[in-house]
Amino acid sequence: MKNAQELLDIAGHIEQERKFTVEVVGALPECDTTDIWQTYLLPEDGVEPRLRKRGTPGHWTYYLTTKQQISTDQRWETEKEISEKDYLEQLQKANPDKQTIHKVRRCFMYKNLCFELDTFLTPALPHPMLEIEGVADAAQIQFPPCLKILEDVTENEQYYNINIAKKQISK
Repeated sequence: MKNAQELLDIAGHIEQERKFTVEVVGALPECDTTDIWQTYLLPEDGVEPRLRKRGTPGHWTYYLTTKQQISTDQRWETEKEISEKDYLEQLQKANPDKQTIHKVRRCFMYKNLCFELDTFLTPALPHPMLEIEGVADAAQIQFPPCLKILEDVTENEQYYNINIAKKQISK
């Protein structure tokens, strides 16, 4: 008999999010801050598997996640917590065309929405990226005054993590 978490892992869910490039122009609300390393594995049948190491030094959690694109702002996602040993074994299947992303994520609540503010360290991006899940229409979002919205990049594939991870080819 499978436990509830195993059933959720198998069932997955539809991920719907809005993404924005932003400038931080004031003090953020109280945040939970974590480091995230995300490594893409070789794709299988249109599914993008990836590994995540998430947490703070000495307190890491490891995940194997799969995502499959449904539409520009929706993906079918499954996520399963794995052991450090499994994580290290899976790293051997890393996609050689992708680099591992390292970002710092600050999560905070504002007007009953969870905001995830990512600062990309590797590869470095010129502006932080803000993600808000569960919102289909950007007009429904009340942004905190500490953020200046530069661009809605929800449908811009250049800002998908999988494309940010592409290794630059030297000419």
